[in-house]
Amino acid sequence: MRLKLSLLSFAISIIFTEQSYAKSEQLAVAAVSHIANWNAVAPLSNNSLFAASPRWTGSKGPQLTYIDTQGKQHAWPDKSWNSWAPGKPTENRFVNINAIRLIDSQLWVVDTGAPDFGGTPLPGGAKLVVIDVKTQKVSKTYTFDSNVAGKGSYVDDLRINGKHAYLTDAGWAGLIVLDLETGKSRRVLSDSPSTRA
Repeated sequence: MRLKLSLLSFAISIIFTEQSYAKSEQLAVAAVSHIANWNAVAPLSNNSLFAASPRWTGSKGPQLTYIDTQGKQHAWPDKSWNSWAPGKPTENRFVNINAIRLIDSQLWVVDTGAPDFGGTPLPGGAKLVVIDVKTQKVSKTYTFDSNVAGKGSYVDDLRINGKHAYLTDAGWAGLIVLDLETGKSRRVLSDSPSTRA
């Protein structure tokens, strides 16, 4: 009986805690764009944020935007990185950002390298760009060759664990394992049922 009362007490406290928490948290609009379709955001502790907009959505604004605490939007890290157009080199330019992650003052940017959804990455276009948030400078760029991000690849997300980054390829189904120290990358589980699900 004592155990039942303890469990009931615990359940009631959770319900009231969740209800009071839900009441205290209010949703608020952080930013609005009429020219970009953002599919990724990374908030900063000072209430500013980064937003990414893939090119294939028809967005006209920058691929990567910094939104300051006043709501003003800036191409980030600069206009040059956001200036890719057909026929231009892919080096030092975003072709088609699909994911961003903010980890320890480093913004990790996944560029599919393919101008169109379902297209093939341009040479040197598929890359992972690391930007120091404090200096607003690119600290490292990892590119993926056609053996890793080839025909039909759509490198679209990442997770980092220790000295490795793991990127998903939603086009040519598989995972990309990147050694962050050497810059060498390899594919695993290519066309495996576990990556095509």
